[in-house]
Amino acid sequence: MSSGISSIASYYQTQTNTIAAEITSIGQQISTGTKVLTVSQQKTVATLSKKASSYSTPEASIKNAQSVVALAETGLTSIKSLLKQMEVIAEQASDKQLASSDSTNYNNRFQALVNKIGKDATSAALKGSNLLSGTAGVNVSTDITGDAKSRMRINSVNVYGMLTAGILSGVGVDTPQNAAKAVSQIQGALSQIQSGQSMLQNAATTLTKKAAALTGDVTAINTEVNSITHVDVKQLQAQLTALHSQYNIDYNLSSQLNSLAAKNL
Repeated sequence: MSSGISSIASYYQTQTNTIAAEITSIGQQISTGTKVLTVSQQKTVATLSKKASSYSTPEASIKNAQSVVALAETGLTSIKSLLKQMEVIAEQASDKQLASSDSTNYNNRFQALVNKIGKDATSAALKGSNLLSGTAGVNVSTDITGDAKSRMRINSVNVYGMLTAGILSGVGVDTPQNAAKAVSQIQGALSQIQSGQSMLQNAATTLTKKAAALTGDVTAINTEVNSITHVDVKQLQAQLTALHSQYNIDYNLSSQLNSLAAKNL
């Protein structure tokens, strides 16, 4: 009979040791603020953390595109102002009564503005991307899925192309006839600039929404990670109280059973 009692006593001793280990673990979690995770929880947190990190690529892509678009928008605002100044000069230079010297003076001022537009267009570059010079546009990664919906393209306005081979090619006011033609060219360019500004504004709005969506996804992931790793001190203290109570019960049972087994030897 003492053997059976000893077996039961051993069981409660094991239970006591297990509870003591849990008490120590919970005490450490409360004092350090760091939760002890199970193997399964560790794997889940690692998977979620890796997923959150994967968002850095589209986030960087969107941030870069936003900077490129903002730079292009600033450039277009300046270029639009320059074109309006050119339009005024062209209208003045279209007077058929002007002397050739006056036409030359008007054209010198006019060409200075043309050159300024060219500089504004070519200087709107950031990390190799320029929406005002060239036709490449900007490709943007907006999500981690990699499918077609996660890719966005922002087309260029290509103001530099207007000057070299487009509507403003060869523009000048060196004669009243050319000045009259320049007025029409500038008005056409202004129309294209206006369309370009609308396109960039829409792109900026879309990028802002995409960025907000990514932020929401990452926040949701981090919230899930925090829910797993968060140390709920109040809950742990309640567990600690219950464990202390159970420890005392198991310890007393183990002690009593060991004592009874010893008497029956």
